[in-house]
Amino acid sequence: MDRNSTPRPGDRSLTLARLKRLAERHPALRFALIPIRLKIALSYYLPAVGAVARWLVRSREHTNFTYDYSPASLEYLAHGLALVTGCPVGALRAYLAEPTENVELNRTVRERAEASAGVGPGLAAVVLAEALLKNAGEGNAGEYLGIDRDPRAGALLGPRQRSVARIIRGESVSTLGGLGQPVDLFITDSHVSPDLEYAECRAIGPWLTDRAVVGTTVTTRLPAFAEETGRVFLGFKEEPRDHWYPGGWVGLAFRPPLGIVAR
Repeated sequence: MDRNSTPRPGDRSLTLARLKRLAERHPALRFALIPIRLKIALSYYLPAVGAVARWLVRSREHTNFTYDYSPASLEYLAHGLALVTGCPVGALRAYLAEPTENVELNRTVRERAEASAGVGPGLAAVVLAEALLKNAGEGNAGEYLGIDRDPRAGALLGPRQRSVARIIRGESVSTLGGLGQPVDLFITDSHVSPDLEYAECRAIGPWLTDRAVVGTTVTTRLPAFAEETGRVFLGFKEEPRDHWYPGGWVGLAFRPPLGIVAR
């Protein structure tokens, strides 16, 4: 509902309502509303200007932005992942409290093998490897396979993470097609195009287990892949906290687990 649609006596919205009625009767007067309309529009974007200034001073990032999720975003994510994994929402909140990005999915799927197309410096690879190490300590061993053309990919992985993480140098589609092992979690993170995203999903399709989850940050072709392979699609829109970046979309394709999600 328009916040100015119900004016009250003595309220500034009363003046705005009168201006709107005048503009409706006399179209030339619509220009008088431009400053007010501009103020309304800028109110949605000006807070980001301060965040940009802080980011320029405090951060050295130029790609692979890092940020926390807002509390509301974390809550929505916990409930969404409950649908994907069948894990209780309360347990997912605990996983989300771990310093992660994507680790909550890794911890709940508890995969034997996870593949990622697109590694970059390896920030997500480090987090995913740490989740695998935690799972191994609980009796659920697994392996991370990262695929990237760049010989520098995965530079952030240390000896500890490399005990469960392996980087494969090569072209993603052909490498995924010849993977030769079952995969429980696949993340396509090449950031090139929706067509490449789709090709990567099709290539790894024969190696996906029945309970496998496919995740992507582009998502435009993932719904089609989900439908073609008897899966369902779930989209999640990030809401960063105290960051100028508006957040991206995360898409998940999965086969819903049996039973009712426990709260």
